[in-house]
Amino acid sequence: MTATDNGATAATPTPDGAARARRSFELRILSLVTLSIFLVVSSTSVLAIALPTVARHFGASAFESTWLLLMPTLVQTCFLILFGRVADLVGLRWMFLSGLGVFTVAAVLSGFAGSVVMLIALGAVQAVGAAMVMCNTGATVGAVFPGRRLGRAMGVYLAGVSVAQMIAPSVGGLITGTVGWHWLYWGQVPFALGCVVLGARYLAALPRTPDRTRKLDVRGALTLSLMSGFLVYGVSSVQSSGLRSWEVVVGLAVAVALVPVLIVVESRAEDPILQARLLRRGSFLLANLSNLLSVLPRFETVLIAGLYYQTVLGDSAVTAGLKVLPLPVGITVGSLVADRIAARRGLRTTAIGASVTMSAGLGLLALSFSGGRPYGWHLLALLAIGLGAGVFSTVNSTLIIREAPPGEIGTVNGIRLTVMNVGGSVALAAGLAIATSSLPAEARSAFYDATVPPDTGAGALIHGFNLLFVVMIVASLAGGLILLARPASGWASADDPPPRKAEPDQG
Repeated sequence: MTATDNGATAATPTPDGAARARRSFELRILSLVTLSIFLVVSSTSVLAIALPTVARHFGASAFESTWLLLMPTLVQTCFLILFGRVADLVGLRWMFLSGLGVFTVAAVLSGFAGSVVMLIALGAVQAVGAAMVMCNTGATVGAVFPGRRLGRAMGVYLAGVSVAQMIAPSVGGLITGTVGWHWLYWGQVPFALGCVVLGARYLAALPRTPDRTRKLDVRGALTLSLMSGFLVYGVSSVQSSGLRSWEVVVGLAVAVALVPVLIVVESRAEDPILQARLLRRGSFLLANLSNLLSVLPRFETVLIAGLYYQTVLGDSAVTAGLKVLPLPVGITVGSLVADRIAARRGLRTTAIGASVTMSAGLGLLALSFSGGRPYGWHLLALLAIGLGAGVFSTVNSTLIIREAPPGEIGTVNGIRLTVMNVGGSVALAAGLAIATSSLPAEARSAFYDATVPPDTGAGALIHGFNLLFVVMIVASLAGGLILLARPASGWASADDPPPRKAEPDQG
C-alpha cells in the first residue's frame, strides 16, 4: 500500500497483477492488428471471383479488368517502405489511424463509382491506406511482444493473413451474387470504423520511438518507390502482355536503371531510408532472400492446382476452389503452431524442417498430378505444403522483425512486405510462363480460360506443370539452406536467455 496526498492509501500493483495487465494489453493489441491485417488483405483479394460481375457491370475491357486486380499490389509495393519509415518518424499510432481513415473513405466512395476508371483510381487510393496499415501491423507486433513471445504473436498475425486470403474470394463472390458488387466495398466500412475506435484507444500505450534527430529521405523514398513500382509493373505484365511486350521491357528497364540512382541518392542522404548498417548485416539480407524464395511455392501452388483441376479434370471454378482449401488451411495451422515447434526444436531446426516438409508436399503433388492419383493424395500434399509454408513464413518473419534496430521497426517491416509483394509478382509471372512453356503458342491463351483443346493433349500441360514443380522444390529447399548460413547469434533474441551448450540451435 502507498499513501496519497490526502492521507488515503492506494493499492500498489502486485507483480502478478502487473503481468496480467501486460498480457491483457498484448492480447488487445494482437486482436486489433490481426483484425486490421485481415481487413486490408481481404480488400485486395475480394475481387478474385467477383471480377467478372464487376467487369460486366461497367463493360470493362480486358486491360481495365487487369488493372482492377493489379493496381492495389502495385500501389502497396510503391509505398510500404516509405510509410514504414514515416511511421518510425511520427509514430505507429498516427500512421495506423490515418491509414484506416484513408482506407474507409475510399471504400465508401468505391461503392458509388460510376465508371471502371473511377473504381480503379479509388482502388489506388484505398491501397495507399492499406499500405499505411500493413506497414504498421507487423511493426506493432514487433514493438509490443518481446523475446520468445514475438514468435507466437507473429504466428497468430500471419494466420489472419492466411484466413483472409482463403475466404475473401469466396465471400466476394457470395456478396456480389446476393446484395450486389457495391457491398464489396461498403461491407468493409463497419470493420474499418471498429478498428479506428479500438486503435485510438489501445495504441496510445505503444512504446515511444527513441528520441534522436531524424529526417525523411524524400529523394530516396521517391526513387525506391518508383523502382519498386516499375519492377512490379514489368513482371506483372508478363502474364497479360507477353514476355517481349513493351510494358515488360519498359518496366524492367526502368527498374534496373533506377538501381544506381538509388545507390547514389542513398549515399548522399543525411538519414537514408535504407540504413547502411542494416543492409550490411548478413543475417538480415539472408532472411529476406529466404523470404523472397519461399514466396514462390506459396503463391504458385494454389494457382497451379486450381488450373489443373479446371483444365485437366474439367472441374468448375467452385469445385476447384474447394479442392485447394487444404493449402490455406495448412498455412493457418502451421502459422499457429510454429512458435511451439520452435520452442522445442529451435528456430534453425524448425525452419529447415518446414522447408523440407514444403518440398516433400510439392513432390507428392507433382507425382499425384502426373499419375492421375485420387484426390486423397492431393489433399495430403496440399496440407503438407501449407503446414511447411505456414511454419517457415512465421519463423522467417520473426527473424526479420528481430533484426530491427531501435526506431527502425517500421522500415524493417516495410522491407519485409515489399520483398513479399515483389516476390509474389515475380512468382506469378514466372510460374505461368513455365507452366505453359510446353503448350503450343496458340493454346496458351486458352489455358487461362481453362479451355485447352483436347487435341493439344494433357501430356504437354503436365510436362509444364512438372517443370514448375521442380523450380518450386528448388526454391523451397534453397530458402531453407540459405538460413543455414545465418550467424548463430542471429537465431536468438536479445531478450532470450543464452542457449545451453547442449542446445546451440535453440531460438
